[in-house]
Amino acid sequence: MMKQQLITQATELAESLHLEPPEFSEEGLGMLRFPEGIELNLQYLAADESCLLFVILGQLPERNRENIIEYAMTSNLFWRRTSGATLAYEKEYASMVLQDRLPLLELEPHILRETVEGMLETAELWTAIVKKSNEVAEEGNQNEAAKPLDAAQLMQQFDPRQFA
Repeated sequence: MMKQQLITQATELAESLHLEPPEFSEEGLGMLRFPEGIELNLQYLAADESCLLFVILGQLPERNRENIIEYAMTSNLFWRRTSGATLAYEKEYASMVLQDRLPLLELEPHILRETVEGMLETAELWTAIVKKSNEVAEEGNQNEAAKPLDAAQLMQQFDPRQFA
């Protein structure tokens, strides 16, 4: 019953955002594809009647991986740069993942929408960070003096050279 609730709400959300409706597998995995290229996955979890939402943000370059992970972890602190979601590092594929979890028992459509919108905004930012970090790693640019002093400035003027 909760799985069907998730499918219904995700389909209605997709329609309201003018997206293709998600197709859910038998295992309960569906995906919202946004024009920005972001693919937000929704995984039904029967064990606790919840929905795991996640976006694979991209593979991290080996050269500056530790610095990016450190920055991501500081962004997780009190969810200050993640809109309530959590950034994680998936070691097998060396990828950064944004994830959140919603209980389905009392899930209202507006809560799903707000969560998805927050994740989309955060995913756009972090996808750009990962992409630019890969470009900088390929260039071999190592400007360590570019580290920002203020987190607010960093969000407005991201300089990926700090990870090089």
